[in-house]
Formats: sequence, C-alpha cells, structure tokens
Amino acid sequence: MVKVVNGKNWLSIYERFCIFSYNILRFKFPDDFIEKEKRALEFCNLNIPPTSNISAAFLFFMLSFITTIFTSLLFGFSLFFYLFIIFGFFSFLIYYFPYLFVRYIRIASSSEMTLCITYMVISLSRTPNLENAILFTYKNLRGPLKRDFEKIVTDFNFRKIYSMEEGIKRVIDKWSLEAREFSDALKLLVEYAKYPYRGEKMLEEAVRLTVDGSYSKMMKYARDLKLPTTAILVLGIILPVIGLTLIPLITIFIPELLSMPMVFFVYNFFLPVILFSLVLMLVEGRPMTFSNVAIVYNPLTVNFSGKSFNLLLISFLILLPLFIYLILGIINDARNYVACSKWAKNGFDPSKKPEIDINSEECKFYLTDLIYQSIKPSVLLIFFVAAIFLPIYLRNRRSISEIEKIRRVELSIGTLLFQLAHKTSTGVPFEEAVFSLEEKAQTQEVNDMIKELKRSLSFFGNVRDALLGEFGVINKYNSTIISSVFEIIAEVSSKGSFYLSQALSTFSRYLQNLSNLQEKIEDLISDNISTLKFMSYFLTPIVGGVSVSLGLIILAILGNLSVAMQQIMPKESGLPSVGLPMINLWSASSVPPSLFHLAIGIYILELSIISSFFVVGLENGFDKIYFIENLGKTTLISFLLFIKISFIVYAFLSGLVISLFVVGV
Repeated sequence: MVKVVNGKNWLSIYERFCIFSYNILRFKFPDDFIEKEKRALEFCNLNIPPTSNISAAFLFFMLSFITTIFTSLLFGFSLFFYLFIIFGFFSFLIYYFPYLFVRYIRIASSSEMTLCITYMVISLSRTPNLENAILFTYKNLRGPLKRDFEKIVTDFNFRKIYSMEEGIKRVIDKWSLEAREFSDALKLLVEYAKYPYRGEKMLEEAVRLTVDGSYSKMMKYARDLKLPTTAILVLGIILPVIGLTLIPLITIFIPELLSMPMVFFVYNFFLPVILFSLVLMLVEGRPMTFSNVAIVYNPLTVNFSGKSFNLLLISFLILLPLFIYLILGIINDARNYVACSKWAKNGFDPSKKPEIDINSEECKFYLTDLIYQSIKPSVLLIFFVAAIFLPIYLRNRRSISEIEKIRRVELSIGTLLFQLAHKTSTGVPFEEAVFSLEEKAQTQEVNDMIKELKRSLSFFGNVRDALLGEFGVINKYNSTIISSVFEIIAEVSSKGSFYLSQALSTFSRYLQNLSNLQEKIEDLISDNISTLKFMSYFLTPIVGGVSVSLGLIILAILGNLSVAMQQIMPKESGLPSVGLPMINLWSASSVPPSLFHLAIGIYILELSIISSFFVVGLENGFDKIYFIENLGKTTLISFLLFIKISFIVYAFLSGLVISLFVVGV
C-alpha cells in the first residue's frame, strides 16, 4: 500500500479517485484487455482494480464537460473548444497514467539494478543466506526496486508467501522481459545461496551481467538518440518558430480560422505539451548512472529570523503591482488595436467610431507604429524572467558547488574503499584503518572527508554514530552512493574486519564500474548535448527574435497599407474588396501586436524550460538542482537575446517600411 505522507501523497490521491470512480461507474471489457491492465497495475504496484483508471478518466471527462458547458454559457462559447481539448488531454492522462508509471519504473529501476545486485553480493559473501541478503538489500535501496523487495518482506510477514525465495522468483519473473540481465543475475544469486561453496564466481558473474547490461542499453540508447533529437529540433522548435511569420497573413486570408485565443492555445499549450512529451520519452529512456544528492536546504527558499520563505513568492509579490500595470496596459493596447483595425475598414468615419478613448490620428499611430505596443510585453516578460529565474539561479549556485564537491568524492571514494579493504583484510579494525590513511595521497575532497571521519570517530567512538548519527559524517555528504557506503560499513563492521574487507572490496569494484560506465556515456552523448546547448542558448532565441520581428513587420505593413488606402479612397465607399470571400487585403490584421509579442515571448520561455529539461536529462538523468541551475542560466541568456534580436531587427526593417509609405511607394 502506498504510504500517505502528511495526508497529501499524490499517488494515493490517484488511487482513491480511481477506486471511487470504479465504485460509481464500471465498464465491461474483454478478458485479454483486463489481463493487460492487471499486469500493468501489478508491475507498478498500484492498488486499484483493473479498468478503474478508465472509469476515473470517463468520470473526470464528464464532470469537466459539464463544467465547460457552464463556463461557455457564462463567458461565451469561444472558450468551449480550448477547454474541451485541455480537459480531454487531462482525461487521457488519467487513463494512461498506469502505463506511464510502468515506463517510469522501468527506467528508474535500471539505475538501481547494479546497486541491488551489489548489495546482495555483499550480504551473500558474508553470510550465504538468501533471506538476510533480501533484508539487507531492502534496507539500503531507495528507488523503485525497493518496493519490489518491500513486497517480498511484507508478503512473507503476512504469510502470503512461505519463503522469501518464492518472493524473489516473482521479482525474477517480473523483470525477465524488461531486464533479462538483472533476472539472470538474481537467478545466479539464488543458486549461490543454495550451494555457496560450489561456485563463488557466481557472485562476480552476477555483478558483471548487470554492468554489461547497463552498458549495452546505453549503447543502444545513444545510437537511437540522434534521429529523435534532430526531429525534435526541426519539427518541434525550428519550424513552429519560423511559422510565426505566417500568423499575420493567415489572419488576412483566413480570418475565421485564426484568432488570438487560438494563437495562445497552439503556441502556449498545444506545442509545448507535445514537445515536452517527446522530450520526456527520450529523457526517461536514458540509463542512469549518477546517484541522487540530497541537499539539506530547499534551493527555492530563504531563511530569515528562523523562518523559511519561498523565494519565488517573495519576488513575485514585490513585482506584482508592476505586473498588474503592464498586463492592464497590454489588454488596453490590444483592445484599441482591434477597434482601430475595424474603424479603418470604414475609412475612420466619425459616425462609425467604436467605443474607445482615442481619436483617428491616435488610431493610425496604433496601426502603424508597432514598436510602442511591443515595449510593454517585453518589459513584462523581462521582469518576470528576472523575478523568477534570476533569484533561483543565484540561490542555486551554492547547491551546485556542494553537489560538484560530492560528485568528486564519489569519483574518488572507490580508491579510498580499496585502501580500507586492504588494511582491514589483515584484521585491523575499521577505526584504526581510517586513522592510518595518509591524507596527502588523496584528492582534496577525499582529504576533507578523511579528516571528518577521524574527527567523528574520535568524538563518538562508535562507527554507526560517527557515520550515520544525527551529527555524523553523512550529514555533510548526503548522496545515495556515500550513504550506501556508510550503511555497509556500519552494518558489516560489527561482524568483523574480514567481512568488512570483502564488502568494501566488492563495493569498490562497483564504483569503478559505475565510473567507467559514466565516462563511456558522456562520450556517447556529448555531440547531442553540445547541439542542444547551442540550440537553447543561441539558435532558438535568434530564430525566434527574427521571426517575431518579421511578423510585426507584416503587421506594420498591413497597418500602413490600411491607413494609406483610406486616405485615397472616399470615406463613404470604405475600403475596396478583392472580390474573394474571407479575404480583405486592405485591412489591418486582427492580431494585436502586443498580444502577439506576449504569446510568442511565453512560447520562447517555455522552449527554454523544455530545452533545459532535455539537456539536464541527458547529462544527469533528471536532477532537480541541476535543472534549476541550468534553467536559470538558459532562460536569462536566451530570453534576453530573444528580446534584443527582435527589437534590433524590427527597428532596422520598420524604418524601411515606414519610409516606403511616406514617399508614396
């Protein structure tokens, strides 16, 4: 059962909603489909009945559909299509969530498989007992595989199974198709537990199988990465950004097809969701090697007078009055532009003046000088980026420095463990082995850790308290790998120096394999990461800035053309038509430049977020701290470049357009 943390576990909420929906509404499905659902739910350990996710999706869709109808009645049916698509998308997510969760567990578990086998090897090499190995592994695992071992222990305690071997065989069957090398390694360990003195090489072979399996997966992943990455860059980013220049033209030739709500929906919801889904599928497919580093403090909070405050909330509240002023100004500019565009079709006839507070000359200014209307959206987006991303970037630099320090310790700790294993193999206790280490022979980070170990051991006199206690060394090196090392030392040291030497030697080889695998991975995907960084820092903002500028130039041409035509045509006749339905070439576009610039600016911002997720996902799997740091840096650089390029190109070309109309060309 999923444990509820503070009563707000999102997974438990999903399970409760599915069970609630299943009790209200049930559908009949073929037996093979129900069996497929059952396998998926058992794989990800979701405690819901088969097909209850379908009941939940259908119930959510019906409730959201009723909400959409009432919202449309109150605010107009122009919102119906967009709300229908959005709620339909979330309904699909509710149905498909178990399958997405299965995919997540497969990928996240791949990073733990080698570590899981290593834990079992350490335990079996000390005591060839399968039950002890399962319990030892269960205590030390922290990821999705822990739930599999937890289920073994729970089922054994509640007498659902009569031996832990039966439970581990279920795990073997579960992963036989998804990770055969992991299943084969578990089979070897089960066999060794039965006949420990017949084949000690089985332990080494089990570790080798999982390491080779991880490398094979990474090789396949790297080979298959180039084409999807290129497709995402071209089809998901470059072409939509270039397509921005077509928006003003579509509003002229097919005005019924495109409106500002449609622009916002397509560029700020539909395209980002599709692009993020594709990126997420690629990132999830990366076999992970780095461990998780837990930062003690929250990088999004600041402490003042003993209290924690959300950094983003503080920045947002400080600039909230400015945001409100700019948003109201953008809405007013958009309303005036649309009204002036309609008034221009009637030749600025005073009798047909819309309900606006500006005269015809000011209307002509709105239609012809668009740089004024682009200032407020640009200022709004710049201050938003500065208020949200700059503080978290500056705040997060401390976290990154700590993580890099811990990463360097992880890379060097394998050698340290090998030295300790050599010293303890002679019967020397762990404490004496630590005090006999020569600090000058280590890297600076390892030297600092050795000093902390010596200080803590001298103060506490107990290995467990010195390493894992409330004031132990682990509080300064809070990573999964280092925590695992300390857990093993604290657990095995009480059994004797010989067993501790074996455990440290085994874990040292595991860390060396992990380091070699990480170096190979970096070589395999380095070209893709370099391409993505160039795209996120320079290519996307430059192409986006040029495209937005060209779109504004087209709007300016249409506005100047509309004003010029009404000056030479009789007011009572209005502007001429080309005689084709839905086309009026002489009128200004119905797309307000202020909202156009705002919508595309938000889209560029979303592209920066997705690009950061993509880069960090390929480099480190998905690490929250690295993501926040890269997001702040990428967003600040790319967005400021986007604003600068758009204004430079527009200022350069708009002067040429205005001069052409002034001289009567």
